[in-house]
Amino acid sequence: MIGLKTYLPDLVPFLGQTKEMLYERQRALVRCGALYAEPGRGPGSGVKADAESLAIFLISILSHDLLVLSSITQAFSWMKSESGKCPITGAKTFKEAIEKVLSDERLAAKIAWIVVNRNQQTAIIEFLGPPLKASGVVTSRKILRSSFANKGLLQAPILTSELRVTTSLRSKIFQKIAKDIASFRKADKK
Repeated sequence: MIGLKTYLPDLVPFLGQTKEMLYERQRALVRCGALYAEPGRGPGSGVKADAESLAIFLISILSHDLLVLSSITQAFSWMKSESGKCPITGAKTFKEAIEKVLSDERLAAKIAWIVVNRNQQTAIIEFLGPPLKASGVVTSRKILRSSFANKGLLQAPILTSELRVTTSLRSKIFQKIAKDIASFRKADKK
């Protein structure tokens, strides 16, 4: 499997940050224990660019801007499904839901966007449902929502502020990563 450091430049056009900024985020996530790096140098060492590490990386992007806050990524990762499990992925946590999306190109194609409310420590994954037709013509698509919230297991510190911060990622990044992970798996089998 390709290393996350090698893969991060592919995410630059989607995240609006330089490859150096993304790598510093990876390093911060390793330091705080959110990402695991195989020890050593060369092939087989470092953080793998797999569904789990990329899910954590994307949650980090959604949950904070400052690298000193990297540890709050875990609080957002473990947010619980409001309905017990995500109705689309079957996942019980936000991280598991994103992992499942990144592991399945068909699920990734159904993502509309993922929205995180940093202040309320909540997230919504919106999936494109079946097409809606009027007079035999597709007029729109139903949106299916899966909501997640921090149930107090690991509270991220929230500073008192009137500034409300909501972040989101649109579908294309999930589709790209899911496609790339599928190709990494095929290459590993050879």
